[in-house]
Amino acid sequence: MVLGYQIRKSSFSIPSNVAEGFSRHSTAHYVQHLWIAHASGGELETQLELGARLELVPVEHAELLIRDAQEVGRMINGLVRSLSRATTT
Repeated sequence: MVLGYQIRKSSFSIPSNVAEGFSRHSTAHYVQHLWIAHASGGELETQLELGARLELVPVEHAELLIRDAQEVGRMINGLVRSLSRATTT
């Protein structure tokens, strides 16, 4: 199933981009990769919504996973804000 592959790919991209950005030892690169990770979260939410609408993913599961993805997105936003404050002070 192609959608299942895309969901797995998006979900793996989130922590992978966080780790890659951190390993570059540059705040600017880290923030850039955090935004890429955030975008992967948006991609994941869209894929889950499509899966639910096409009745490939149970609606209850999709809603739970979308809420989790949104929470991860909020955490990434908070980390970006924190890093931005640290570099401007």
